[in-house]
Order: sequence, then structure tokens, then C-alpha cells
Amino acid sequence: MENKVLEKKLYDTMCDLVSFGYRYPGSEAEKKAARYILKELRGAGIDAQYEEYEARCYRYTRQTVSLQKDGRTFEFESHPIWLSKGGTVSGPVIDIGYGIEPVEKWIDQVRGKIVVMRSKIFMTVFPTQLVNHIYRAVEDGGALGFVAWIDAPCGIRSRYDEIHEDHYTYGKIPGAVLAERDGMMLADCLRELGDKAELTIASDGEVFKDTSGDIFALIPGNEKILAVQTHYDSTHWGAVDNAAANAAWIYAAKELAKLKGEHPTIMLVGNSGHENCIGARHFMQRHADLVAKTYACINFDGLASTGYSWSERGVIPTGRDDLRFVHVSDNPLLLEMICSKLEKYNLLPANYAPLSTSIANEDLEGMFYDREIPTMLVIGKPIWYHSDHDTVDKVQPEQILKSALCHLEMIEELLAMDADELKKNDRRPHAEVVAALVPEKQTALEECGPERGFTFNIIPDIPKAGERVYLYQTSVVHDPGVIIDTVWDFGDGSEPGRGQFTSHTYDSAGRYEVTVTVNDDKGNAVCYRRALWIK
Repeated sequence: MENKVLEKKLYDTMCDLVSFGYRYPGSEAEKKAARYILKELRGAGIDAQYEEYEARCYRYTRQTVSLQKDGRTFEFESHPIWLSKGGTVSGPVIDIGYGIEPVEKWIDQVRGKIVVMRSKIFMTVFPTQLVNHIYRAVEDGGALGFVAWIDAPCGIRSRYDEIHEDHYTYGKIPGAVLAERDGMMLADCLRELGDKAELTIASDGEVFKDTSGDIFALIPGNEKILAVQTHYDSTHWGAVDNAAANAAWIYAAKELAKLKGEHPTIMLVGNSGHENCIGARHFMQRHADLVAKTYACINFDGLASTGYSWSERGVIPTGRDDLRFVHVSDNPLLLEMICSKLEKYNLLPANYAPLSTSIANEDLEGMFYDREIPTMLVIGKPIWYHSDHDTVDKVQPEQILKSALCHLEMIEELLAMDADELKKNDRRPHAEVVAALVPEKQTALEECGPERGFTFNIIPDIPKAGERVYLYQTSVVHDPGVIIDTVWDFGDGSEPGRGQFTSHTYDSAGRYEVTVTVNDDKGNAVCYRRALWIK
């Protein structure tokens, strides 16, 4: 198919899926998306099935957090934490800041109160302190409710979804997520009111049973199996998450169905329930025999998006693709293959984030990863991710085309790889993976330039000696190659940290210079520096 024709087809497919609306598990929109995908696959001669299961689903129309001050009512709209309780609760407040102190230091103070915490965004979508982990802790501690406010710009209220089906004892108190400006106003009011502060959380959230399903098909081959996975549901319009990836997945499946000759069996897996964290569990139980024969898994998720630079002041398009995170099961063979494909199709910037240290979605690629199957996922997470702003204008047709062609080539190379070699090279130590890809001879580059830049956050803003400091990447532009290793020198002579995020404790007060060295697979090393005061 001519590229311009394919580009339009892919973009139109994404738009069709988005047009169904919010594809919540169990919703009519989700079922329309499943029927659409099944029709596309079956039209290409693929015997695709819809495997139904019962799901615990969630629905709400509005949630607010409010308080009374000086005779006025301050009301803030919020998104509820998934599967948290609806209804209305009111109570006194305890503010736990970033929640970075050990839970044991404050958990005995939350009973009968509404807990408020602040959270900064890490890698665009994940809070620096996992909101839902704190939610579970305060629920266990007897809190009445929980409010988190995050530093996403422009009033964005992202949605968080880590209350799992099997965590049926959780979700008994209201949980709310506020945008930053609302959170700042709330925090200011709480400071002025002190012990007199009382919050109200009001939500019409409803948990109910319905049916959802997985899309499943086999493209026959030999006894070895390659899993090609995606999720097709979304809690919002979901152009980036995950209609663009679904469009590329459908295209790849149709092309793979044309294969002739000897090749591994291709197992197509389209999971629903991702946003309620039901996902692949039903699939894994139903097809345990096939999973046992699976030698690798590639996931299609967050495949294409325009890049944006952002801060609390706003969002600006960068004029390039969004940063992609290369999640790989610590496998130099997989990583080398992925880097070559990303560079061929100019899908940069890209940053290696090993699955051993990043957060694998335990109900998607994580299901394969946990079974020690070599696993890979190349995913972009723009600031709009998991929010109502994830609309079709955030994706350009050329971006889907490049990503679709790149992923198809990666699948073709996976099909040709030696399964035993893949397995033997999986779960390697980080230093070993880096040594296999980063050339010994390196080129030092200027700190910033038109093709490279790096920013990072430090919290708390002014830490104390003996207090744990968290340092994490916030944005990256790096076009010379794929970033393979990020090394943090804390400036106090201690052992360096590695990866997109790290933490450190300083023994003494004073001014330190933190140096971050970014190393790519082409042998480029770029240093970024920032001063840090310890009180």
C-alpha cells in the first residue's frame, strides 16, 4: 500500500475508534470498538474472537472537593481514583505533603480524617509518589477520604487506575485527584484555617458488574509463539492511549496474515479492562497453554504523539515527536534491535527504561514479563495522557505511519530471532546491558543544543541533612541516538545513581552540584548540572 494511502487509513482508523467515545470497560463504546476491530481483522481473513468475561466497572459523572472559609464555599472539581467509593464524606484534614516520609511516621494520625497530599508528575503520567499506594495505606489507617493534587499544567486532572479487581477490600473511601492550581488554592486555604479546616468530598461514583472481553486470534505457524499485544479501551477519548496504537496493531496484524513459509505462530492479543486493571488476567488463565510456548511479547501502547514542553505556566509544542520510553526486559539483543529501528524511522527522542526498574503495567505487558518472557514496549506519554485532552489533534498522520512501519519491522525481526538466544540474554544486569550498547569511546557534547536538552526535578525543594531527596527526569530532547544510560553524580563523593529517577540522602548541610550524564548508543555523553542546597 502506498505510504500516503496507508497514512490516511491509519489516521482514519484512530479517528473512528475515538468517535465511539470514552471506551470504559463494559461500556457500549468499548463494545463498539471491539466490534470494529473484529470486523477489520476478520475482513483480512483472520479468525478473531471476542472472549467475554465479567468485569467490575466504574462510572461517575461528577466529583467535587470543597471547604468553607470566611463564609464562602471553595469548590474544586476532581477526578475520582478508580473504584473508590461514591457518596459524600466530611471531616478534618491532615496534610502529608509529598508523602515522601515513611508511611509509619504519619499513618497513626489519619483515622477519622481526610488525607491531603501533593504529587509531582514523573515521566508525564506517573506521580512521584504513587497516589494509589498512599490511598490504600490511608484507607487501612482508617481515613475518611483522600485528596491528591498534581503539578500537571492547564487544569489537567489525570486519572489513576491502580485499584485492582483482586484488591476487593479497597475502594471503601472516596479518593480524589485535583489539578495543580486547584491544589495550590486548597493548600493555601488549609494553611490559613489550620486546625479548623474541614473538607467535603462529594461523588456520584458507582461500582457495578458488566461484561467486557479480550480480542484473540492466532496466525498459524510453528510451535513457538510470539505475542503481539495491545489494549483497546480508554477512560477518555484516548487518541494517544490507545487508538493510534490500535490502528497500527490492526495494520500489522493484516500484514502478518500475509506471511508465507516457516515462521513462529503469532498470537494477537487485544485486552480490555486495562483502565480498571483487569486486563490480561482473564486471557492468561484462559490461554495458559499458549503462554507457556510464548518466547517473546511486543506491546503496542502510546505509539504516536506530538511532543510538548510543559511547566506549571503552560504547554508548548516542541515541533518533534514526544519522548518515547523503551521498556525492555533488560535484554541487550532486544534493545539493540529496537534502537536501530527507532533511529531508522527517526522516532526520537527515546530513552531506555528497563522493565526491572520502570513500572510495567501488571495487567498488560507485565503479565508476560512476570512469566520471564522477553518483553518489549516502546511508549510515548505526553502530558495529555490519561486525561480528557487526549484527542485526535495530539497525533499527526505521519507519526502513526512511522510508528506502524517501525513496529511491523520489529515484529518481523522478532520472528527471525533465535528464541533460545533471546531467553539466554534476558534479565541481564543493567551494567551488562549498557556495556553491550554504549561504545567505549565516547564523545562529550555541549550541555544543551538544538538536538539535545534535559531537565529534572528535585524534591523536596530544600531538603534537610539526613532527609531522602528524590531526583527524576522531567523532559528530554536528544536526537543523536537512543539514551541508554542516565548517571547521577550527587556531588558529595558518594556512589552515583542510575536511571530516569533516583534518590539520595545527604549527611551534611551545604551547597552541592548535581551532575547528570546522559549516554546514548552512539557514544555521545552529555552532562547537565544543577545546584542543590541541603539545610
